[in-house]
Parts: sequence; C-alpha cells; structure tokens
Amino acid sequence: MAPRDVRPFVSRRVDRRLLAASALWWLGMYGLLFVCRGRFSLRAVDVACGGPAPDTRFAASPTQTEQFLIGCGTQGLSAYRDLQIADLFYPASTALMLVLVLMHLLPHATPRAAWLTLAPLLAAVGDYAENACAWVLIAVAPSRPSWAARALQIGSAVKFVASWVAWLTVIVLLLLWVARRVGRTASTRSRSASS
Repeated sequence: MAPRDVRPFVSRRVDRRLLAASALWWLGMYGLLFVCRGRFSLRAVDVACGGPAPDTRFAASPTQTEQFLIGCGTQGLSAYRDLQIADLFYPASTALMLVLVLMHLLPHATPRAAWLTLAPLLAAVGDYAENACAWVLIAVAPSRPSWAARALQIGSAVKFVASWVAWLTVIVLLLLWVARRVGRTASTRSRSASS
C-alpha cells in the first residue's frame, strides 16, 4: 500500500475562527501548566518534588526519573498526578493548534512541505507515550519499573524533537509570510509612486 499524500489535506482553507479558538484553548492550557503556580501546574510539581518533572527535560534518563520520584513523596506524587491530568489535554491542544497554523501557512509557502503537518501529531504521540509511562510510575510507586522510565525517556525524545520541528517550521513560515506581505506592500507603493 502506497503512503497517503497529505497535500490535498493541507491545501484546504482553514477557518480563521477555528484557528483562533484553538489558539485560545492552547494559550489557556499553556498558562495553566507553565505560568500558574497552583494545582495542575509544573511549578506545583517542582515545589512538591524538589525539582522539575521528567516531562520538562529532554529525554530524562531513568536514573533522573527515579531520583525525581524519590524526591516526590506522597504529596509530590499527588501534585505529579494532577499535572498528568492536565497533560491529558495539553498535547492534543498543542497538536491541533500547530496543525491548523501549518495548514494555514503551508499552501502560501510550498505544498511539497505538507508532510510537516505530521510533526505536531508525532509530538503529541510522544507526549502521550511519556504521560502513559508517568501514570504507570505514579500508580506503582514506591516501586519504579525500569521499563517505564526507559519508555518515558523515549517518548520524551520523540516529543521534544517533533515539537522543535513543528515550532521551527511555524516560525520560519510566519517569517516568510511577513516578508511576502511586506514585499507586496513595498512593490505596490513603488508602482503607485511611479504612476
């Protein structure tokens, strides 16, 4: 079976209201996890466990994950569980927003790069794999199966690399879009000035 061509999917117009709604949802989730200091936040886990969650480090080693879990204690594991509840929604909201932004920008750049819309989806898969391992580690605490810590590390690596690709692509496409807009405006002004 031949791989499916994603170009027709990407060339569809994106409803700007859907794009705006997904961006607002993502900003809310981002604020909850990364800006707030209360329940469900990374800061709450950092305080309760004495260090950042393995989810926030690129491919944290099984040893780093084990040390994190040891430092958590009961209260910290509860905070880490709360973070995992919020993290059920964050990967999907991020992937949706990035896919919609890429679908909006890619047809203006090059349809051949349509495969880049898969990067946010791959990041979400890595994030959910990482989250599943975190749930296992929380559920079986104080025991710490090494396979779960190793799988968390792999999920983390996939999540980070695919996220970097997706965000870098969005930034580059936004810069190209702005450059084209500025170029069109400048050429329109120069034509009207010469007439």
